[in-house]
Amino acid sequence: MDEVFLIILLAVLFVFILPVWALVSASRARRQIAALEARLERLERLDGLAQDRPEAPQPVAPAKPAHVMAKPRKDPATSDPSPWQDPEKDGARLAPQAPAAPTSPVFQGPERPRTPSLAARLGPWLRENWIYPAAAGFLVLAGVFLVQYSIEAGLLSPQLRVAMALGLGLALMMAGETIRRRAALSQMFGAFSAHLPSTFAGAGVVVVYGAIFAAHVLYDLIPATPAFAVMALVTLVAIGLGWVYGPLLAALGVLAGTASPFLLGAGGTPAPWIFGYFGVLMVLGLGIDALRRWRWVSWVALAAPLAAGTLMRLVGGDETAYAMLMVLAAALAMTTPGGALRPVAVGPMFFLRTGGRAGFATAISAQTVVAATVALVLLVPGWAGALGLAGLILLLAIWADKAPALADQAIFPILGLIAWVIMQAVFPGPVFSQFTNALPPESAMPLEAGLMLGLAVIAALGLLVRADRDSGLAAGLWAMAGLSLPGAVMVAQEVFWKPALVIEAFPWALHALALAALNTAQALRYARIDGGQGVRLGAAVASAFAMIAFGLMLILSLSALTAALAVLMVAAAAMDRRFDLPALGVFQVLASIALAYRFVVDPGILWLVDDFDPEAASIPEVLLTLLAVLGGPALALYLLRGLEGSGLRRGARLFVETGLTGMVAVAVPVVIVRLMPFDLSIHASLGLHAAVFLGLAKVQALRLERLENAKVLRKVLMLLYGLAAALLILVSVVLLTPLQGGFWGERVRGPIIFNDLLVAYAMPALALLVLFATHRLVRWSGGALLAYWAVLAIRHFWQGPEGMASSHGMMQAELYTYTVAILLGGAVALVRALQSGRPEWRKLGMGLIALATLKAFLVDASGLEGLLRVFGFLAMGLSLAALAWVNRWVMAKERGGIGSGGDTP
Repeated sequence: MDEVFLIILLAVLFVFILPVWALVSASRARRQIAALEARLERLERLDGLAQDRPEAPQPVAPAKPAHVMAKPRKDPATSDPSPWQDPEKDGARLAPQAPAAPTSPVFQGPERPRTPSLAARLGPWLRENWIYPAAAGFLVLAGVFLVQYSIEAGLLSPQLRVAMALGLGLALMMAGETIRRRAALSQMFGAFSAHLPSTFAGAGVVVVYGAIFAAHVLYDLIPATPAFAVMALVTLVAIGLGWVYGPLLAALGVLAGTASPFLLGAGGTPAPWIFGYFGVLMVLGLGIDALRRWRWVSWVALAAPLAAGTLMRLVGGDETAYAMLMVLAAALAMTTPGGALRPVAVGPMFFLRTGGRAGFATAISAQTVVAATVALVLLVPGWAGALGLAGLILLLAIWADKAPALADQAIFPILGLIAWVIMQAVFPGPVFSQFTNALPPESAMPLEAGLMLGLAVIAALGLLVRADRDSGLAAGLWAMAGLSLPGAVMVAQEVFWKPALVIEAFPWALHALALAALNTAQALRYARIDGGQGVRLGAAVASAFAMIAFGLMLILSLSALTAALAVLMVAAAAMDRRFDLPALGVFQVLASIALAYRFVVDPGILWLVDDFDPEAASIPEVLLTLLAVLGGPALALYLLRGLEGSGLRRGARLFVETGLTGMVAVAVPVVIVRLMPFDLSIHASLGLHAAVFLGLAKVQALRLERLENAKVLRKVLMLLYGLAAALLILVSVVLLTPLQGGFWGERVRGPIIFNDLLVAYAMPALALLVLFATHRLVRWSGGALLAYWAVLAIRHFWQGPEGMASSHGMMQAELYTYTVAILLGGAVALVRALQSGRPEWRKLGMGLIALATLKAFLVDASGLEGLLRVFGFLAMGLSLAALAWVNRWVMAKERGGIGSGGDTP
């Protein structure tokens, strides 16, 4: 009976008495404000008539009466500036001022001066008004201590304790309203009356919350559901009172309402309707702030319910309801801060800041969209996540078509939809698991991959609709996003889901061909609309080519697919030349990347060179692959010669040119290795891949030099390729060298000179010397590696493949051969110095000659006897004399003596 009585009492208080009281108070306040505004208007009109008299002299204006100079009296609860209020809004009702530039309804761009942040205003306000939060805290503690005293003394029953706490809370709220309404009290308290109403009312709301919490948790007087309903009513009252009292009380209502489900939760899985409750809190908080425009209340109204909803989802809340909450939050953030039913944000964008600082409505929308996207990708693995991401795309593309400041935010749900597909496989989600589950014979084909692709097509259609509504560059970007999204989703599915293993390759390829047909239809439409030219037409054609290539990849052989990509690349270049479609440069770039990927990675280099593997490429397949990789880009560049146009076409041509240079650098070692009559050893494979990585690093170096975009990415890629090549060379020289012997050393394969040592060491050395000849450190590293190959080649000549290990010692002839090789190296360096005139080559040559001389006296002489020693030293002396003559000639050339009458040899 007591429980029923308490519930009826609470319902009467919060459903009937307080709302009626608040409405009457608000009506009275509106009448007073209207009277004040009418009085101000009459005063302004009289002042204007006095100034318009032409015959009147212009004396010095006397001081105006105080009642004219001062602001019209406002509601005491909001008249004084506080850190919770917008200082620009506080002076909105001053006397007429000079006309200002028109401002946007969503606080956009440079039209509105920058407002100090909440943190910048909070510190000074607390220094001046610290007494108000302190007073509120003491009032709340008074209620707590009153209940505690009644418990300790055993004076009151639990029902009366709860009723006493409720009475105290209501009394505090009424006291705040009385101070706000009574002019006599306002004069008594003076300046303090500005914040006292909010102080008393806020403390009263907290005390009432505490009373309801005690009634349910401490005394078990009412069940959880009625207690939560009463708390929700208190929240609504607090938010409504915030309209009159100011932003602090409105925010307190939102925060208290957000905390209610956690305070009164009964444990277990949260009910789905709780997410709808959080959505209602967002609507109420944002709705009040849309008209009052305190701004920071909007942040609280979004952040608090979203954080609470996320916690509910983490403990097992319904994912569909959570996804709907996230989409609702994004939709509200796009509209409500601007005070409109549809997004109207104009001015600078938040992420692509090209025209100044983004406005408040744009900023809050951007951050909410990013948060919603991340939440849907990470916390909603079912279909609701994909549907929510597609919904965000449609909202930003179609619903926000009158808000250009929000356009850049669409990239996040677009990327989020692709990331959701990837996350399904990385952390197996229900959709991916259902698709890959083994099915009994005669079962229907799983449709999850096709349904996901269809959802991407629906989202892409929304992007294409936006492309039709916009114009210029924006229309082209929306069209490119819409045409690329389904293909990107399908590629992500192919890489991570492997649909061909589940539904077989041909049905999966038909999905790609269906997308190609849609893109072709869109290309025909754009050809008609745009007069046969334009970015949208080029993007549609490029997307159609890409989907055709993707479908062919699924059903053709390895070399045939590479050839098909090259043919499509040439066809795209021909269409660009015929119809002037610079946007096809995007496909040229993608095709160049695809050809390089197929040449180097899949099926890759080893498939081309290892002719001893039965599954490796045959000679015709190797020739077809080389023809496609080198001939396709070369023919495309030939077709594009002389064409001028946008930076897109120019950048694509440079991209293809540099890619072709790298493919030539990779193709040369591939051909050499394929012609050698032996299978690859481990150290030879390392050398081959090191040469390939050096070729790829050269490509990035050329693109870094010639292209202006993505310079940081190119530097990183060049560094990674260079480090990979250096690591492979280091492992081959230190660990897997034939000199090592034992477990690590590997037997040399092939005849003298033309063996796998040539591939393992000479090939990467020549790549360093040829590709990076302008870099001194790299050039000297290549020379050292080439010298290392020469040592191994000489040892192989004298010792054979069985005696390569250093533990076998050295033959006398081998030692003398090393000396001759060093002398030859010195001679080559001197000749190079003579050709280039660079002193460092002469210094290197003389250093090698000095090294050979020392070796001859200290090492070789001990092993020579008789005439062999005589002839050996004779040959050494003649060689040194000849080299000395060459050195003098080089020095004379460095001084400019040769041919100019100077010192000549």
